[in-house]
Amino acid sequence: MAEHNVTFRAMHEILAVAFDDHGVPSVGTLHKHVEAHGAKARELIDRARAQVAEALRVICGDDVFLQGVGVKVVTEPRSNAVLDVGRCPGRGAEDWLRWIKDFTGLVLFISDLGTDLVGAIDARSLQQVIDYWHEIDWWADNLFGPLAREEASLARQVGSADKALAKLHGDARRQARLARAKLERARARCEREFYVVCEAEQLLRVLYQPLDPEGRLWTDATVASTLARRGKILLGITHPAGFATYEHV
Repeated sequence: MAEHNVTFRAMHEILAVAFDDHGVPSVGTLHKHVEAHGAKARELIDRARAQVAEALRVICGDDVFLQGVGVKVVTEPRSNAVLDVGRCPGRGAEDWLRWIKDFTGLVLFISDLGTDLVGAIDARSLQQVIDYWHEIDWWADNLFGPLAREEASLARQVGSADKALAKLHGDARRQARLARAKLERARARCEREFYVVCEAEQLLRVLYQPLDPEGRLWTDATVASTLARRGKILLGITHPAGFATYEHV
């Protein structure tokens, strides 16, 4: 139940129903029981990490927050095995440097682009790549979001222009129609670019797959070719977010 995030009070109630209140441990006893298993797990993690830390060339790291308390998590990317986990309220590069000091053979670190992680990675002179989920979120926040907001804003302006047109006549109406047409072209361009960058995002997703689109192992040449295609698409986007994403890539 602890493994599935059931609260201690809920555990007590479930056990009371299951055993008809006969010999049901108190909430305090359940606390001690889970704490003992946690201590055993902590020992096993430390022993496991000691066995592999010097040999590992790639690890993942991230910060999670439990009830507002920072918790650092280090995993091995292929197995997703937890190598280290624990409370760490610090959010500086020096905190992550202490957290990864056991991994002396590191070449590549997989993480988000938090300044504390980037600072620690740079201090260790490691290569870095952003993990899939954080990268997808970055594109949503920094590319798709701005494009969608601009298209929605232009659509509202076109709607307002349509309402204004109904009240105008003569030269004023002709001028307003020209202005409305300009807004509609801008809106259509923004909408078109939104779907164009979907193609670039698909090339992003492809690069995170173990095999290339032809079903073969990736090579330096196929990675470079895919990045070049994605870069060409992004450089064709007129919205500033297109070039910002190109630089990010």
